[in-house]
Amino acid sequence: MKADEINKSRKNKFPSVIIIFIVIIAVVFVGIVAIAIYRVTFGCGDHAYWKINGNTLVIHGKGEIETLPGKEKGYSKIIIEEGITGIGHYVELPYSPENVEFPKSLKYLDTHSLIIDESNNTGTFIVPEGIEELGVGFAAGYDNSNNSSAVHNIREVHLPSTVKYIDSGAFDEFSDVETFTIEDNSNYTVSDGVLFNKDMSILVSYPCGRKGDEFASYTVPDSVVSIAPGAFSSNESWNSLALKNLTLGANTDLSSYSQYPDLYPDSKSDDCHIGITRLFEYDKIEIFAAKTNVSIAMLDMYVENVYVSPANNLYQSIDGVLFSKDGTVLYWFPPGKLLTTENYSVPEGVTAIASLAFNDNSYLDHSNVTLKQTQLPSTLQIIGYRAFEGLNEITLPVSLKIISGDIGMNEGINYSGSVEEWKNNVTVYNADKEQDHLECGEVNCSDGIINTGVNFDSDVY
Repeated sequence: MKADEINKSRKNKFPSVIIIFIVIIAVVFVGIVAIAIYRVTFGCGDHAYWKINGNTLVIHGKGEIETLPGKEKGYSKIIIEEGITGIGHYVELPYSPENVEFPKSLKYLDTHSLIIDESNNTGTFIVPEGIEELGVGFAAGYDNSNNSSAVHNIREVHLPSTVKYIDSGAFDEFSDVETFTIEDNSNYTVSDGVLFNKDMSILVSYPCGRKGDEFASYTVPDSVVSIAPGAFSSNESWNSLALKNLTLGANTDLSSYSQYPDLYPDSKSDDCHIGITRLFEYDKIEIFAAKTNVSIAMLDMYVENVYVSPANNLYQSIDGVLFSKDGTVLYWFPPGKLLTTENYSVPEGVTAIASLAFNDNSYLDHSNVTLKQTQLPSTLQIIGYRAFEGLNEITLPVSLKIISGDIGMNEGINYSGSVEEWKNNVTVYNADKEQDHLECGEVNCSDGIINTGVNFDSDVY
């Protein structure tokens, strides 16, 4: 009896031993496979990996692609597998529709995430269906030295039904784009080739690659309230741009874009709205606030003249220059005028010159600026941040009361009053702190020179 029980017990234990043996073999096998995979797979993000199969770069895992192997690895095709959700900042993935496969899980393209292969393009760039966000300058091209540069030869950008967020300046690098097209989309629409938000209250992007006299003028629709920063930006030289005359619509409010802080609440892009928040830091006192916003909306716009619908209650145009409706604030002297005007007199009655009013967009060669003499009125009291960045010399009137610490000039600043009058009557502001110095080296007064002796940190001021 005992022998039977022992045999029975041994029979019951035998399957358990087999199961344990199988489990051990399985664990060892999985380990060997994992080691093999590890040896041929490399990280390109927190949870993203790459490997090369023949001439194909395969990217798998999940989350964002943060880097790529160099082309010396010999791949000519790229397959991005499901699970990857974004291509990160300056990844510069070489892209052509024939050689790159995107997964349905891919949702966003950050700054310079793509480098477009211009040799194989058909003139149309199709943003893949499924993409929800486009970051600032999300795509670029290569120049003759194989460095990233503007995208040439793309005439049309086609947007998917899925796109939800388009950051300011998303199409900065598309220098030749002539029109936008879009699938049925609940967030954006296109009218006459120009990109707007769905209800056309925001002008998002104008295709600045348009050529020909028929595109010399553009009138902003009356439905538009805001112009997004960078909406008219271009990497091309001023002389090559067709758009010379811009007319603002009846409801355009160039300071209103700041009313849309939640326009991109879920944005992944690090660059989203840097251009806006950066400039908001400078002039905290109320008199400067709206003026700064106006100039932000007009940055990177090269037109010669800006005109205004008579029905607009905020602005008027005088000789192609933008003023407040009552004529007391000079908001914007179009950069194109800096290359076509030799002398300009700010009208009497103007009490404030807005931040960036004479800004040359930093792309213009100062040596080509023809505006040599600018007369300021005896009524002028306020000068905003970098108001005279496109000028070489200026004479400030004795009526001046408030001036930004950085007016965009490091020399050539004259003051028609005395040193004592400057000290008694002029208040200088830098950011939200009151200072008694300009960023420039000196101010030439009628009876002497004020040496500011201050070099502010350029990253702050």
